[in-house]
Amino acid sequence: MKKLSPAQQKALMNCAPQWQSAYRIGASLATLDALVKLGVLERHTMRPGDIFSSRTANYYRLKQPDA
Repeated sequence: MKKLSPAQQKALMNCAPQWQSAYRIGASLATLDALVKLGVLERHTMRPGDIFSSRTANYYRLKQPDA
């Protein structure tokens, strides 16, 4: 695996197997999306039309093993 930046390491320490908003994790969307690209996290976004801000509408969790 590619070496993680300090910001990515900090974000990863705040992540859990349950869905959490980017706001709750305390990391930028760019940092979290980079972890998604690396295959470490999964991302879920609320439905369009819901009242949200980008940091509270994007949810992340640790990547789950394939069933």
